[in-house]
Amino acid sequence: MLSPDKLRITHPSPNANSMNTPNEFNDDILTKLLKDIIKYACANVANQLQIEELCESVEENGRWLLDSLSTHQAISFVASFFGLANEKQLNSLVHCTNLAKIRDAAKHQLSQPDVKLTFFTSGTTAKPKAITHTLHDLSAEAAQWRRVIDSDDSVNVFTYVPLNHIYGFIWGALLSNMTRAPLYDIRDRLMLTLDINKPSIVVAIPSMHELLLMMPQKSKANATLILSTEPCKHDALVELENSGYKKVVQIYGSTETGGVGWRNARNSDYTLRKDLNMINGDIYNRLGSKLQIQDTLTFVNDSTFTVGERVDKSIQVNGYNTSDRYVEQKLMALPIVKKAVVQIRQENGRKMLRAELSTHNGYSLQDVVNSFDAELRRALPAQNIHFFI
Repeated sequence: MLSPDKLRITHPSPNANSMNTPNEFNDDILTKLLKDIIKYACANVANQLQIEELCESVEENGRWLLDSLSTHQAISFVASFFGLANEKQLNSLVHCTNLAKIRDAAKHQLSQPDVKLTFFTSGTTAKPKAITHTLHDLSAEAAQWRRVIDSDDSVNVFTYVPLNHIYGFIWGALLSNMTRAPLYDIRDRLMLTLDINKPSIVVAIPSMHELLLMMPQKSKANATLILSTEPCKHDALVELENSGYKKVVQIYGSTETGGVGWRNARNSDYTLRKDLNMINGDIYNRLGSKLQIQDTLTFVNDSTFTVGERVDKSIQVNGYNTSDRYVEQKLMALPIVKKAVVQIRQENGRKMLRAELSTHNGYSLQDVVNSFDAELRRALPAQNIHFFI
C-alpha cells in the first residue's frame, strides 16, 4: 500500500503556466451567483425577497436601492468570495453600486490564473469558517461528477441550492456553465408543477424527500436527481428512484473537502471520487494533501466506504451542523426566555430538534421564534426547530 509521501500525483499542480484558463461564466449564471452571495450577506438585515428587489432596482444615478449598511455587507462578502482586493475598485463599487458593475468585477477576477473562491461553513456550532478552493480544483471536481452521472451537453440544470454554497456552486453554477445548459432556480417553484421535458439534473437536499416524490411522473423520467448537504438514508434513495426518477445520486462531502464520494439507489456504500486516494484510512487529494473528513469513515476496500457519526458529535438538521446543547444555550441567552430544554428527535428517519420553552412576562412562542431568527438566521433558521411552550 502506498504511503502518503509516495502518493502518485495524477495531475500537475495548478499554476499560472499549467492550469487551464477558468471557464468564462455567462452573465445569467454570474448574476444568479451574485444575488445568492448578496442575500446571504444581508440575511440579518432584510428578507430575501426585499434584498433581491432592492439590488435589482437602480436609481437615476445608476446606484442600486440597497441601503448603505447592506451595500457594505454585500460588497464585503462578494470581495471575500471572489478574492477581490483592489482597494480603489472596491471603493468605487461602494460609492456607485449596481449588479452590472459587480458582475464585471467578478468576471474579470474569474479570468485571472489561479483564482481562488471562498465559501463559508454553516457556523451553527461555532463562528462560520472561511474555506478557500481554487476554481481549477472545483472545475476538475465538477468534471468528475459529470462523468459519474454520464451527462451530456443537452441537459438543463434545476437547482434548489444557493449557488454560494459549495454544493450549489459545483452542481449549479459550474456544471451548468460547463455544459452551456440553462440554469433554473426552483426555490420559489412547486415540485408538484415542475415541468421537465428534456434530460435534466435536479439539485436538491434530502429534507425535500416528500416534495420530490410529488414531482410529475413525466418530469421524474427526465430527471437525474442529485442530493447532498445532509445525511440521507439509503432507503430514501431507493424510494425516490422507484418513484420514477431516471437516476438518484447522493454526494458525500463538506465545505472543507468538496464532494468526496457518491452512492446511488443500487449500492448503499459510497464510492470514492476517482481523483482521490485512500491511504491507511485517510483520504488524500491529487496533490497529496490529506482531507479533513468530519465523519468516521469505514473503508470496505480502497475505493468504497460507509459513513458513521460525526467526529465532533454534532448533528445535521436540514444541512445545518448543530447540537442540542448549542441551541439550548442560544435560547437561554435570549432575554425573553426563562427556561429552554432542547432534545434531538427522529422524524421520518431524520434528526430534528425539539425545543420546549417557558418565557418571561407573557412573551409568546412567536416572539421567541422571531428573536432566535434575528440572532441566528444565517447559521440556523428557526424553521429548522420545533418550538413548544
